[in-house]
Amino acid sequence: MFAPTEHTPVLKENVRVPANRFDPETYDQYLTSVYVLWNLLDRIILRHRPDRGMPQMPYGYMRLVQLHSYSRLVWKRDDVRTYCETGVNGGHGTAAMLLANPHLVTHSFDLGIQPYSRDVFDLLKLYFGERFNLYVGDSHRTLPQFAANESNHRQCDVILIDGDHGDGAYDDIRDFKPLAACHAHVLLDDTLPTAAGVNAGPRNAIRQAVAQGMIKVVRNHGYNVTTRDNPCLRDKFGGRPHCFNPWGWAIARYLDRSCKAESSEQAALRASLERRQPERRDRVV
Repeated sequence: MFAPTEHTPVLKENVRVPANRFDPETYDQYLTSVYVLWNLLDRIILRHRPDRGMPQMPYGYMRLVQLHSYSRLVWKRDDVRTYCETGVNGGHGTAAMLLANPHLVTHSFDLGIQPYSRDVFDLLKLYFGERFNLYVGDSHRTLPQFAANESNHRQCDVILIDGDHGDGAYDDIRDFKPLAACHAHVLLDDTLPTAAGVNAGPRNAIRQAVAQGMIKVVRNHGYNVTTRDNPCLRDKFGGRPHCFNPWGWAIARYLDRSCKAESSEQAALRASLERRQPERRDRVV
């Protein structure tokens, strides 16, 4: 007979509706929660068959190195309340961040043009409720409109820029600046272009923003296709996987002289979060 141990997840039967009966208490429980919800998002996307316009690479692609690095910026932190992003796609990254912190609220900007977009948005709204705030449309319109309301300024504690991968990537960096809380972390995806120029937009946007003194890059990662942290993406037909070479991501901060200096404790915490972590040996097959 199986008996619970001190590591058994706790189901809280006495919480008031609609609070969750289960929220992860350990990081391993968190990862399990993420993977289960990712499976569900995969199934939602898979419902949209190829003849209905499913893209060649249909699954949300948040690499494990991103999952661990991004989530630790918000994991069980009471001082981090708002996550803002351009690019929801399959919802995998959005779900991972919201699962990492039960108090976190997201403002998500997405075109919403994929055949599975509405179903993904509906699931995220069902699961996370008022914590998931969605703005559908071109972020070059919706993001400035959101920023035009001064009550939204200084809200975003963590920002992900993973929408426009062309010249408009710079616009997203610029348009998020008034929304960024002081010393906010800015996550930038797909920062290394291929030889054919794919994803050149984010790399060029970062260079332009750095040259203008808008941001400072504090961590920069680049991977070849042969590395563990840059695995290939499975094909919708179950055929040969799609491999990306090269690929990169970065963490930056906005340079804002109006922000007060951090305390020594805050600076130490930030340094630990921005430091490269020892490689995790995740069970991946």
